[in-house]
Amino acid sequence: MGSYQALRRKFINFDYKLIIPFLSLFPDNIAFKFFKLRGLVQYYTNIEWKGISLNQPFMRQETINAIKLIKSELDFENVKKLTKLRFINESYDEYLSYLYSKKKIYKILENLEVENLDELLEIKAKQGIVFISTHFDAFTLGLMGLGYKGLNMNVINTRGITDDKIPYAVREYYRKKYLAMEKIMNGEMPFIEDDKNFFIERLKHNDSVGLMGDIPGTKSTVFYDFFGKNFKMPLGAWKFALETESMLSGFVCIRLKKHKYKIFTIKPYLPSQDPYESLKPIYDFLKEYIKNHPEKWLASYLLNNY
Repeated sequence: MGSYQALRRKFINFDYKLIIPFLSLFPDNIAFKFFKLRGLVQYYTNIEWKGISLNQPFMRQETINAIKLIKSELDFENVKKLTKLRFINESYDEYLSYLYSKKKIYKILENLEVENLDELLEIKAKQGIVFISTHFDAFTLGLMGLGYKGLNMNVINTRGITDDKIPYAVREYYRKKYLAMEKIMNGEMPFIEDDKNFFIERLKHNDSVGLMGDIPGTKSTVFYDFFGKNFKMPLGAWKFALETESMLSGFVCIRLKKHKYKIFTIKPYLPSQDPYESLKPIYDFLKEYIKNHPEKWLASYLLNNY
């Protein structure tokens, strides 16, 4: 088993160090075909970096189980089709992410639509906004795009991505990706473990803060029904907004076709003293997108562990 794991790590390092950069050199119409094939290879081999780094050895099966919960009306063949699409969609997202450091990304961002952008900018002139999303479709482009469009986005990052358990080429891929994001989104991505006050200060200066809401809160005692699972709502977004009198909002960034994307948002609102009441509208909003397109929820493999 040890030698098999070592072989898998070598393959993943080869993929992130050489295959992704090489395939990204092709024109869009060809690159998308190659990255679709790459996603299918990951599906059939079940070789994916999270599978060996985050104790998720059964990534494909966990995704199948999650989609069966989310779309209980589907037969097994259609569940498998959606599972394949989940791997393809993540491969597409990694192609997009590799372009963040290339000139091409500016054309993509210029063509990016943001729902209710004028209203968001009006709010930003007066107070901060805390945006919650999930690992859904082109989520990092959404974070970066909101910042690029004038909302000065600061994203909560974690030291977990620097763990030695993660293949070195994957760690380097994410390091470069986050540096590229910071240059474009008019904000920063510090590790939350190092300085929580950074985000409070940015919100007080009417900047935005973005975070992923589909990782359960470790100390949370507030539960939300997430497709029949007791999900511990992470309360960081609520606390940040309450302390700084900032607004709360949710968003998803959807790939409409090739490199045409649109950000959909929920109308920002002030939090109350009740965390569940404050966060439920956003989670209802995000849950609806996941229900309609579970193949775009890249973190679906976590559902059965909630």
